[in-house]
Amino acid sequence: MINSVRFFCLAVFMLLWPAALPAAAATGPVPVDQGCAANATGSLSDLQTFICKEFGIPVARLGKQVDLFTDLKLDHTDVHYKLLGFYSDYGVVPPRKILTTVGVIASYLETAPLSQPATRGQSEKKKAYRQTVFYATNRQPTGKKDPDLAFSNLRAKDQKLRLGMATVNIPISHKPGQLETPWMKIGLMRDERLHLFVIDLAELGEDEFFTRIGSGGKPASKSPDGVGTEDDILVFIHGFNVLFKDALRRTAQIAFDFKFRGTPIVFSWPSDNNLLSYASDRENAFWSVKYLEKFLIKLQAKYPGKRLHVVAHSMGSQVLVNALRLLAYSGKSKLFTNVILCAPDFDAELFSQQIAEEVRPLSQSWVIYVSRNDIALSFSETVNAVQRLGTPLTPINGYQVIDASEIEVTPWSVPEFHSYYATKQSVIRDMISVLKLEQPARRHLKEKLKTGLTYWAFK
Repeated sequence: MINSVRFFCLAVFMLLWPAALPAAAATGPVPVDQGCAANATGSLSDLQTFICKEFGIPVARLGKQVDLFTDLKLDHTDVHYKLLGFYSDYGVVPPRKILTTVGVIASYLETAPLSQPATRGQSEKKKAYRQTVFYATNRQPTGKKDPDLAFSNLRAKDQKLRLGMATVNIPISHKPGQLETPWMKIGLMRDERLHLFVIDLAELGEDEFFTRIGSGGKPASKSPDGVGTEDDILVFIHGFNVLFKDALRRTAQIAFDFKFRGTPIVFSWPSDNNLLSYASDRENAFWSVKYLEKFLIKLQAKYPGKRLHVVAHSMGSQVLVNALRLLAYSGKSKLFTNVILCAPDFDAELFSQQIAEEVRPLSQSWVIYVSRNDIALSFSETVNAVQRLGTPLTPINGYQVIDASEIEVTPWSVPEFHSYYATKQSVIRDMISVLKLEQPARRHLKEKLKTGLTYWAFK
């Protein structure tokens, strides 16, 4: 029976990775700025043009009575967030309830309260934020100028760790937890008002790289309730099946949503970006361990006074934990303020029985997020034949093990059930509290016991 369940999880996972894209219109997409000229005027014209460009729906099909959900079968989440961006650009306060009929939305635009002293309609106000992300990668460079294609999914042939910085566009309409992406992921359809994407890359020499980090963080958002100071550094290690550009995007999203005042860095190892390449990704993860160890040693040595936070997701935990094990063997201690393992794809027994005690002295705080709803880790358990650390539940002395199973996730959406650490608001808020070193008892968690050890769960 257990094997049958695992096989079912594997089959579902393979069918659903990556998450389903928004449904296309039955008539096919309409290229941006082509065929989207509306015959109407005013707010109706603006709305029709917007829907045409964003969803590929011909203006002729966008009569006042047309419903975006029931008539056009558009994805609810995609419509919701794109309309929020449209309302923001239009300078009006979004409605309390989502409006779905073309005519109703157009009428609302005419009478809605302004979001700030402004002129109703399309404006030239700020369209996006700019988030700086530093990177360290042992991927093979391609030589291409397009920042999305600058690094391949292969190992660096010269075995060098390349350092640099990227600028990432965060749309003014960004919602926490979202990686706003153009329809069908077509780069030419990117809009700085609506999408989160890499603008440019700059490879840096080692001296310049560390000098720029030493100058402190340059957060995209100047929120007064931000996390940390310019002396904080956050290193993110991504998981399996991740492109270089998406590693940058996720790091930017995390830093922005955390309102992180310090310096975000992504360590991007050569993931194949292919669901069927789990085995080769795992080998690349092990191949990357020494690179990460040396990078962390150098980072800590350069800035002994800065607070280092390290966050690893999924298979990235294999890179991090094994690198930390090497650091522990060399006698290092108290290198980090926080080590956070999110949905770790790591042998639960190996970590709890043999590694946890060895690496614990390296960090002031250890946090592990787990969930029984994580189908990706069910797949990993099938492949590896052992329980993963990111599935419930392995309490460990001296570690904050946090069960996120009660957080509602969409079972067919990988970003929801496996990347919940970055997409679900309650987990984002808790991670912000972790970075502030707030104890679990002061957060929105409930204390539980298993085998005499404490763990925590979301209320």
